Amino acid sequence: MRRSKRLKPFSKGATLVGRHALYAKEEELLWVEGYYVEKYRHFPYQDIQALFWKKDRTTNALLLSFTALFVLISLILYLNDDRTIMWIFLIMGSIPLLSFLSYAVRGGKIIAYITTPVQQMKLTSIQTKRTFNKLVKLLDSKGIVPSHDNIADS
Repeated sequence: MRRSKRLKPFSKGATLVGRHALYAKEEELLWVEGYYVEKYRHFPYQDIQALFWKKDRTTNALLLSFTALFVLISLILYLNDDRTIMWIFLIMGSIPLLSFLSYAVRGGKIIAYITTPVQQMKLTSIQTKRTFNKLVKLLDSKGIVPSHDNIADS
C-alpha cells in the first residue's frame, strides 16, 4: 500500500475567523482556509497572470499605538507609586513593540494579491516581502512569469 505524500505549506497563518495556508503542488497553488469547514481554491500555474503586493500600514500603526498606550499607562502607574502593576504594563507594551520590530527587520508587513483570468484574491498567509519573493521564484522555476510589482498605496 502506497502512502500519500503529505504537502508542506508554502506559507500559513491564522486570524480570529480561521486559519489559512498556501500549498505549492506540482501543477497548481492550492489555497486552504477555515477551521471546521475548509474551503479550497485551486490556482493552476498557467492561469496565474499577476502577483501584486502593497505595504500594510494598518498593522504597524496598531502595534505602535498599543505600545504607546501601555507605556502611557505604565507612566501613570509610576507616578502613582504602583511599581508592580507598572512593570506588568511595561512587559505587555514590549510585546507589540517586539512584533513591530520583527516585521521591520523582515522588510515590513505586506498584503499580497494573486490574479487569474477569473478572480483576484488576497493571499493573507503571505505577510512579508521575503515570502512574496519566494513565491515569485517558485513560479519562475515552473516557467511561469506573471507580472509582479508593488501596488501604489491608496
